[in-house]
Amino acid sequence: MNPILHPLNLDTTLSLLSVLLDETLGRQCIDERNPSCGGWINSATGRDEHGSAASVLGALLTILWGHDHCQIPLPMPRIKLLHRARLAGEYLLRVQSQNGLIDLLSCNYNSSPDSGFAVQRLGVGMILAEQLPSPDNELLAVLQLARDFVLKSAKGLISGGFHTPNHRWMISSALALAGHFHPALDVAPTIQAYLAEGIDVDPDGAYTEHSTGVYDAVSNLSLLILAKFGYRSTVLPAVYRNLAYNLSMIHPDGTAETGLSHRQDFGSRPIPLDLGAAYLLYQSFEKETDFLGMTNHLWRQKDAPTTTELMYLIFALQELGGKAPDKEIDAPTEYTHFFPHNRFWRMRQGSFSVSAFAGNDRILNASSGKAYLSAMRISQSYFGVGQFIAEKIEPETDGVILTSSGERHAVHRPGYDYPLGKPVNDVYASREEREWRKLPPANTILTLNHQEKTIKLHYHTIENHPGVLAQIAFDFLPGGIWEYEGGAFQPLAGQVIFLHAGMGRMLYGQDGFEIGPGADHHRYWEMRDTTPTSKMVRVIVPLITPVDYHFTIRAL
Repeated sequence: MNPILHPLNLDTTLSLLSVLLDETLGRQCIDERNPSCGGWINSATGRDEHGSAASVLGALLTILWGHDHCQIPLPMPRIKLLHRARLAGEYLLRVQSQNGLIDLLSCNYNSSPDSGFAVQRLGVGMILAEQLPSPDNELLAVLQLARDFVLKSAKGLISGGFHTPNHRWMISSALALAGHFHPALDVAPTIQAYLAEGIDVDPDGAYTEHSTGVYDAVSNLSLLILAKFGYRSTVLPAVYRNLAYNLSMIHPDGTAETGLSHRQDFGSRPIPLDLGAAYLLYQSFEKETDFLGMTNHLWRQKDAPTTTELMYLIFALQELGGKAPDKEIDAPTEYTHFFPHNRFWRMRQGSFSVSAFAGNDRILNASSGKAYLSAMRISQSYFGVGQFIAEKIEPETDGVILTSSGERHAVHRPGYDYPLGKPVNDVYASREEREWRKLPPANTILTLNHQEKTIKLHYHTIENHPGVLAQIAFDFLPGGIWEYEGGAFQPLAGQVIFLHAGMGRMLYGQDGFEIGPGADHHRYWEMRDTTPTSKMVRVIVPLITPVDYHFTIRAL
């Protein structure tokens, strides 16, 4: 997003929201004979999604506030907009179950968590609409429908339960909002019961789900809403620790480092602008310059904010009295951090950033401008236990040392089983009682050190069996040009390239990576015990044990 044309302030966010709503309202079902009237039909599934109506109704209330507060043009005449909002409110009450909950058709039915999401997103818009100085009868009617939906939802949320860790804070925040709109509701016991479990921030500052791309924003925004409604001292320290942790989890292009995620964002590259809203909303409690810088960074990098992202940004800006963050403040661009609890290392030097992981066959990834090395993997074709998955990661000067024992908790591997000399019903189940011939494990060490725009690596075997096939695989994002001594070409997703000598470069316009030197020990295109790739371009350096190999990854 161009920060000159689109500075982060109320005028810009509200104007963008109005444009999005203009398109969104065209997809609302307005046929009053249709049971889905007032809802939004998903073009891919052909079904109306309950929660979408709550989100859009919250956005409609937000834009009505923006029209009054900042004279933002409405996507349609006000009376027609209120009619659409009334249809959405009536739809929400119609699809609620008897106990007040809604469905997420893809997986969750009679769902308190999804009802919590609906109440929170609707509630943010309701808080803004409450501030309109002279609401007319049409707006009051819409607000009453919303209040009725929230009241009925709250009764289901109190007894509804949850699935995943972030749901606890989402449900609690929805109940806090419901308590604001309906003071007679006794929501405190349920909120306190959830908070009594303790907020799940580990010593590094990560939440249980480790989801920088999606659920860290959900947890932080929910906890900050709880802070607004009286739980500040309970929740704010946890929010601070996670937001501080995530300062190191955003790549220079604004995408999230998702290599630790336990959720659906694992391995993806979203720009988590909702997390930017959490950084901004935190300023309504305590001022943190780096947090404002991260909000600015994510805003500049996000080309097309969503309706929900804009709503939360508008809510945060309003909580700050409409004051926009200083556009000159930027996120930290130079750091090296080691996270011992999560066995993870992060480094950034300007436009170059690297992540290294223990406990994962995706040992390393790197980003430099438009260039992206999705994964570096090391493996040996050795009894199913040859993948390099580090049990240990230890910091050292300018880097880390990763150690993979090769044991992998596999029974009698590497090795061969001896006969039992008696009847056997299940060969695999009998393995533990057999004598066996043990072979050396694939015990290996990888040392990583960083210098200016360069990662120097040393991969060496400790006690491996000699003559075992090995490889280092570099998985690059498709769309680049592979350049090597003597030639260049444009590889396709799923293509495998062997680097047998010298250095090779994957170029993406002015950005890229140089890797090497190559080696020429074999040409096994799909070695056993390797992670296959079909969406990336794979460059292989083929090796054979014993290995004592020095190589570099250099940002161009």
